Amino acid sequence: MPRKSRRAMHIQALWEMLEERVAKRQLRMITGRNNTVADRFDLVLLRHIQKLQSKRYLYRTKYRMACKFMFEQDMNAIANGDHAGVQAWLNEEEFLEKYRMSRESFFRLVDKIKDCRVFHSPDGKAQQYPVAYQLMVFLYFIGTYGATNPLIRHVFGIGRGTADLFRRRCAKAILSLKDEYVNWPDECEREEIQQRIMEQYLFPNCVGIIDGTLFPLFFKPDCIDAPDYFGRKCCLRLDAFCSSSNRKRKCFSFC
Repeated sequence: MPRKSRRAMHIQALWEMLEERVAKRQLRMITGRNNTVADRFDLVLLRHIQKLQSKRYLYRTKYRMACKFMFEQDMNAIANGDHAGVQAWLNEEEFLEKYRMSRESFFRLVDKIKDCRVFHSPDGKAQQYPVAYQLMVFLYFIGTYGATNPLIRHVFGIGRGTADLFRRRCAKAILSLKDEYVNWPDECEREEIQQRIMEQYLFPNCVGIIDGTLFPLFFKPDCIDAPDYFGRKCCLRLDAFCSSSNRKRKCFSFC
């Protein structure tokens, strides 16, 4: 049998107490001994039980305040220009090492995804953390081997569930940019690319060259074609296929 919660056991005990008092009240009515104080107590007890049943928790603990200083420390308010002349806690190399992205690229990505619907709470709901904070959690997670929700909590001072929520939002926001940045060249672009490659390298009908960059994966993708991610150079990987036009536009596809 499933174990009862403290709330359920407490409410059950109160119901048993109320049933016993109701039986005594009926006995008083039969014998003609009225007790106004006891009747009022029974009514208060009934209302108390109904109030407990309407709540999810028996005793709601206080919320632990999250510390936003960890985010500001890594960014050092560079985004808004505060504290001019103060050296950043993480220099450019350290920021790249922790988040796998330069500060310039980081703020550029923030500008790209900040208007995504997942970062806007409905009216009446609590306001979300800034998009930059949520993206920092996402980048640290995907760029750190063995990262877990407890580790994210210790690094950024946020709840385990909050860390998972931040990652899901950022993943949805970034995937919404897929059609803009991950695509195959159209017919005109393919013709232009293959002509340029033919002129420079004498390769006919070629619309792209694999650059040899591999992206290793630490986890097996949860999809039907997961075996296709195994390669000869490492166990799990993504291969990048890049091509560019004269306008410096790049089209990426992964296989």
